Amino acid sequence: MEKYLITLFFIGLILFIIGYYENKQQNIPTKIEYKFIDKTIEEAQKDKQEPPSVIFKNLFNSAPILI
Repeated sequence: MEKYLITLFFIGLILFIIGYYENKQQNIPTKIEYKFIDKTIEEAQKDKQEPPSVIFKNLFNSAPILI
């Protein structure tokens, strides 16, 4: 009976170690590489936005909401 318990203990220990290493291999963080992509002149001209003073002009020039 003691042989069975020792055998089951070692089998469980081996399965535990295998599971630990498989889990550790799956959680390896990937290296993220950032690259800067320049805009072409055409894209820069298309993406022109109005300055904030024009966008929020009505917000500050209109009558106050709460009187």
